[in-house]
Amino acid sequence: MAKSTLVREYAQIIKEKFDQDRSAEELLLDARGLAKRLEYLYSIIPEGCSLGNAGRHVHFMIHYLERNDISSCSQDIIDIIEYDLPAGEEQIRQWANNLSYVDADLRNEIRVLIKTGQFDSAIRKAFVILKDRICDKYRLPRDMDGVDLINKLFGSNSEYFNYMHPSEKQAHRDLFAGMFGLVRNRFAHNNVEASLTEMDTVISGINYCLRLMDDFRDEPSNENTE
Repeated sequence: MAKSTLVREYAQIIKEKFDQDRSAEELLLDARGLAKRLEYLYSIIPEGCSLGNAGRHVHFMIHYLERNDISSCSQDIIDIIEYDLPAGEEQIRQWANNLSYVDADLRNEIRVLIKTGQFDSAIRKAFVILKDRICDKYRLPRDMDGVDLINKLFGSNSEYFNYMHPSEKQAHRDLFAGMFGLVRNRFAHNNVEASLTEMDTVISGINYCLRLMDDFRDEPSNENTE
């Protein structure tokens, strides 16, 4: 996970300062900076994953450095680097591998992106999977996209899903169009950095749309659709 790697690199710099016998005052500033980075990291890791005792270790570092007691916390930074952060990274890798609730094609395409912390890229890739699945299943042209594509399926003039009540068809249209028009557009550009929580929420929504498509009944009218 890229963000965990950055935190580990920051922690390594702090360890080197311990080795260089830097002052407790300087180390304390670094320890507080590490605490902030760990706090952010805790906020984005998946539910059920942890960073071992990293929070406790950095708490002790701050506690002892405030008292100018460097020797009592020199082991804490080592434990964070060698045990806590690697354990957290391994848990996240296992979480990415065990996305058993996710559609198989979707899981295979986004797994590596999640492992490397590219959450915004995983979101964009997931929408590509959803669009391709729609185009392939209903034999629609690949140059059709977004709301236009969804209106072709669920719009008032659609030749698909005639068995649905108009209100049900409209509800499906709103769901799929909202995913493309609101959610995808937010992450369509590289300057938006998604958190893991946002990524998980979006992937769950796309996965739900894919599952709905699996449940849709085929209709004779589809056979006459170009």
